[in-house]
Amino acid sequence: MKRATSWLRHAINPLVIQVATVAVAGIAVAYIAIFTSGIVERSSRQAADESNAALLATEIRAQVDSVALLRLDDASNGTGSRVTIQSAVAAHDHLAGAETAATKLHALVGSDVTLQILGATGEAGDGLDEYFAEQSPESFATLQARLDSLRALTAHEAPQLTADAQGHQDTLNQATSVARVASIIAATVAATLIVATTLITGRRLRHALLAAQEEKARLLATTVAMQRRNDQFAALYQVGSEVGESLNMRYVIDTTVREARKLVGADLVAVRRVVDGALQVAGTSHGDEEDVSGLKTVALGSGVTGRVAKRGKPIRIDSGGEQQMSDAERVRGIQSGIVVPLIVGARVVGTLGCWSRQPNKFDADDERILEMMATQVATALMSADTHERSERDAHMDTLTALPNRRQLSEDLDGMWLHASTTEQPHAIAMVDIDHFKRFNDEFGHKVGDITLQKVAEVLRSSIRDTDRLYRFGGEEFLIVFANVGSSMGLQLAERARQAVERTPLTGETLQPVGPVTISIGVALFPDHGRDFSALIDVADRAMYASKEAGRNRVTLAGHDLTELAAA
Repeated sequence: MKRATSWLRHAINPLVIQVATVAVAGIAVAYIAIFTSGIVERSSRQAADESNAALLATEIRAQVDSVALLRLDDASNGTGSRVTIQSAVAAHDHLAGAETAATKLHALVGSDVTLQILGATGEAGDGLDEYFAEQSPESFATLQARLDSLRALTAHEAPQLTADAQGHQDTLNQATSVARVASIIAATVAATLIVATTLITGRRLRHALLAAQEEKARLLATTVAMQRRNDQFAALYQVGSEVGESLNMRYVIDTTVREARKLVGADLVAVRRVVDGALQVAGTSHGDEEDVSGLKTVALGSGVTGRVAKRGKPIRIDSGGEQQMSDAERVRGIQSGIVVPLIVGARVVGTLGCWSRQPNKFDADDERILEMMATQVATALMSADTHERSERDAHMDTLTALPNRRQLSEDLDGMWLHASTTEQPHAIAMVDIDHFKRFNDEFGHKVGDITLQKVAEVLRSSIRDTDRLYRFGGEEFLIVFANVGSSMGLQLAERARQAVERTPLTGETLQPVGPVTISIGVALFPDHGRDFSALIDVADRAMYASKEAGRNRVTLAGHDLTELAAA
């Protein structure tokens, strides 16, 4: 009994009753709101669909009437006139618009009548095509009948669709009234739900704030990425301008590796050129941690770089780069990289490789940037190579493969400056092949050319690495012995003379052509002067002195020291 009384006291507690009332009211309001919102949503959607359907039916009829207004029957009344292109295009456009509207109408309503309307528009289009093909009274009658049928269908369907739309609009109005009443009830109950609403709102605000912070971070990351891309494109333009304006191979390569490294943030960049069917290292840019001493020539098809050159397509590696490299391209610690081909026309002339110690360092944007850079670099490399080849050919004697007189003229200033600055003595030796005209006359110019090539080869092998050998012209050669006095200069000249004398020479058919000897004249810097051009003339006169003394000897300017030199 006491337990039942206690339960009743709690049951009639005002607070309990208030809470229960709020709960019941909340449930009722929620049910009303859900119910009326469902009615409103359905009625609104149906009213909109029916209104759109009515408008589409009206549009179909208007398009059909527009075809009639074009007076297409003028071409079938026997006057000989033809339908103009403008009228034909307009008629087709109107019926195409009608067919589009009919398709939308059937999609909205999906009734048998709308299906008939859709079919009638297609038949009207076919009738129009037949009329344009024949332009006869019969084909026009057929077209007119199909248009009338379509007009009748739309005339029947449009009022019905309008009425249905009005009915749904009435339902919508009723649902709106119910919703208004429910809103009044909800406003009454809202006061009791302020605390709960505040809590929910606060939680949602916190969630919104977190989402806004995340979005801000994403926008910041996007901004940073866009700025990086802008910087890359600016750098790419700068690289293109620099390498495109230079014809110096070394400058083009150094600029490429330096700027490519900055462009994508690589730890190591290497440019390789295709030389004799293999990829030779042309230039690198790297940090202190990268050991590039092991980089060697890579065969086409070998390793990452070789595959890129052979296939002509870039390769991007996200991780494990060191393991995928061949021995000739491996650098310890490399994780990711991009290698793009340098292509001119359809020919791969080299590769550009960018590597990093970080995995996933490069993305697709970096790959596209490097491909654009590679196009500019490849063209610049080919231009520089062509220019340097031309310069080399202009300064090289094609017969003997020795620097020619033009190269000598350009080298003289440097020689004079070095000799004058260091005060090191030099010896200039003028060399002339004895009786060379006889070789040409007796054995022909072909044998004369062979003789010049052989003498050049012997002279080149008899001098030191620090000395310079030029073809001066005709059968004359010039040797510059660096950092030697008179005694050493004469000894080196004598060694060259003896080397030629000891070398057997043969003609075109390997027949002996007799011993070949040379006469040499030697002038000294600074003993005989400080002007290298003038010293060449002094050496030339000393060479003629050797000729006059019997040939096959070495003569120091102003003295006949053959015996001394031989000793």
